[in-house]
Amino acid sequence: MKTKHVLAVIMMMFLAFQLNANGNDLIDKNIDLEVKAYPNPAATNVIIKFNKRVDKLEIVDLLGKEILVIEEPQISEDIDIDDFVSNIYIIIATVDNVRSVNRLIVQ
Repeated sequence: MKTKHVLAVIMMMFLAFQLNANGNDLIDKNIDLEVKAYPNPAATNVIIKFNKRVDKLEIVDLLGKEILVIEEPQISEDIDIDDFVSNIYIIIATVDNVRSVNRLIVQ
């Protein structure tokens, strides 16, 4: 089960997608959402910027565990990552039920 989940997260790194009404199929959808995270790699804090309003910002580890969730984040968020373990994390930005996925490296 964990292997399937990790593979799904890796696939999400390259796609923005939306589940259809019955929740079974993935629909490729271009949402024109730009997400920038810097510095990356980061050690103490990371700034995450969006080019438009975002409904939710999530940072998860590679096993899918939620590390941070911000509902209706600002266009620019300065996030303290001092308590994050050195690892690769996934940044998930959600707009109108469509997700954009990016990678964050914490040193």
